[in-house]
Formats: sequence, C-alpha cells, structure tokens
Amino acid sequence: MRCRTHGWRPRSTNASSSPTGWTVYPDAISTLAALRARGVATAAVSNVGFDLRPVLDGLGLLEHLDVVVLSYEVGAVKPEPAIFTAACEAVDVAPADALMIGDHAAADGGAADAGIRTLLLPMSPAGEDHGLAAVLALT
Repeated sequence: MRCRTHGWRPRSTNASSSPTGWTVYPDAISTLAALRARGVATAAVSNVGFDLRPVLDGLGLLEHLDVVVLSYEVGAVKPEPAIFTAACEAVDVAPADALMIGDHAAADGGAADAGIRTLLLPMSPAGEDHGLAAVLALT
C-alpha cells in the first residue's frame, strides 16, 4: 500500500511561500518517517499556486516525501481525479493500491473518484496532533 499524507497547513488563508507561514502537525514527520521505514512511497498533492518544495523543505517534510505533485505542474487541480492519478503514477502505484489522506472533502474527495481509498481527517488546531496514527494502522 502506498500513501499520501497531509501533515501541514497554512497558518492563515493567505498561503505564503515561506515556511514561517505554515504549521507542521506534531505527528507529521514521525508518521512520514514510519511510512518510509515500511517502504511506503509518499507524495504530497497540492493546489498551491507556487513551488511548495522550499516550504516543505523548510518545515523538514520534503526529505520524507518521494514526490510533490502540484496542480500547476500537472495541469489538473483538486478535486479533479487527474491530479491524484498523477501522484500515483509518480510513485508507480496503481490507484487501487493507494491511500490518500486529506482534510477537505470537496477537494480531496477527487481521490476517491480516481479509485483511491481516501481517509479524511478534519483540520486540527495548530500545535495539536492531526490523528496521523490512523494512517499507520492502515498501512
């Protein structure tokens, strides 16, 4: 099983290209590290309109991800199934063998339309665990 996790969120609705404008859930890095130790490929999927990689790097997340799939790079935006399919192709995993973790039903529900099992976790307050232990139980 392969997994995409969502372990960060902007501190405000005005997403910044600086890591200081973002918050990492306390359980994100440990979950990604555990997935990597299990041999699970991970991909981040985002509609952010700029290269999110420097932000993810500054937050300590990029080194735990196999790929980052950005809507403006693949020409599809969430909830279009094509962006989720692009993530599966990037990690060489069939949609039926993937698990997508998201926090927004309207946007992330497109993964289910692509044939990907989808787990939605409500946004958590900054500084609190996001419930990502559930991901480890599913992999």
